[in-house]
Amino acid sequence: MVGARMVHDVDVRVPSVLVGISVSEITASERWYGLFFGRAPDVLVSADEVMWQLNEQSWLFIVADESIAQSTNVVLAADDLNDALDVLACRGIEPRDLATPMATRSFSRRSLRCSDSGRC
Repeated sequence: MVGARMVHDVDVRVPSVLVGISVSEITASERWYGLFFGRAPDVLVSADEVMWQLNEQSWLFIVADESIAQSTNVVLAADDLNDALDVLACRGIEPRDLATPMATRSFSRRSLRCSDSGRC
């Protein structure tokens, strides 16, 4: 959020984030996230789990588990959403559903919705 300053009085600080996504098709999902991040996974945990480091303290991992691969909401913020969408388009990732900006906030929010098999 450029220009937004949020101050919260919290009891529990979260210095790092691990986002886990259960998927039904690990190969297709690894290929899609590889396109999204522009690189192969940073860590190959096993044949059923891979990880990308998002920054010094945050990771996203996908794990094959059909029993719980129903839906996941993941929010990844970009410094410039339009630039990020242009980069993703160059990698073959086009938005399927782009929400309109929120009128009640001082910043715009748009979402890129994709399935775990890479369909956007």
